[in-house]
Amino acid sequence: MSTDGLTYAGRLSDFASGTCHRVRAGDRTLVLIRNGDGVYALDNRCPHMGFPLDRGSVDDGILTCH
Repeated sequence: MSTDGLTYAGRLSDFASGTCHRVRAGDRTLVLIRNGDGVYALDNRCPHMGFPLDRGSVDDGILTCH
């Protein structure tokens, strides 16, 4: 669902802290990462190797690609 350029991705409770989730927003694929009470969105491709970041791991707020 999209409203005024926004895409609904879920409730905060849908995302456990330290996890990655792939979502589509228009023509882009993003990875959502929850760290504590914050949720961060990034392009889902590792900038140096192009691997999908949603398959990576998060430890102490640091995302590492697989």
